[in-house]
Amino acid sequence: MTTTHHELTPYGKTTPIRNATAVTAYINRLGLNGTIDIVIAIFLDRDNHPLSHVQYKSSTPNPQQVFRDALDSHAHFVILVQQCKTTNSKTKPVLNDVQIRHVSRCALTGFLLEIPVLDYLVLTSTTSVSLLYPNHATITDIARQLTQPSHRLCLN
Repeated sequence: MTTTHHELTPYGKTTPIRNATAVTAYINRLGLNGTIDIVIAIFLDRDNHPLSHVQYKSSTPNPQQVFRDALDSHAHFVILVQQCKTTNSKTKPVLNDVQIRHVSRCALTGFLLEIPVLDYLVLTSTTSVSLLYPNHATITDIARQLTQPSHRLCLN
């Protein structure tokens, strides 16, 4: 998985990101709007100002890499954004089990490292959909399964 790391303007010169509209504006300002099948991690400070962002050339980047980059950026929060295309501008993106499981892993990793994922957005040219909030019960169940002893790695 190839990543591209971008540093942003010095602290205090950026607008806080507090909603999906601000995320979309930020992506547009970076010139990344329309880049398909990538995930962009936006790392925020404690006041929701962007510190940096990373592009992952995968629709399901490894949570370990995402949060390694978050720690390198000294982030307090993470917003993950996946851009996808839809064939019909009036339809919302269709979510699959792989995406929901990936969101669960990212949310659990963020929780354990105390760098919460504020949202995981799927953006199209006309709409944005949060994967985190409407699927909270499913994500919680998957996270609970991931913490069971049968899912832990054996270090022997």
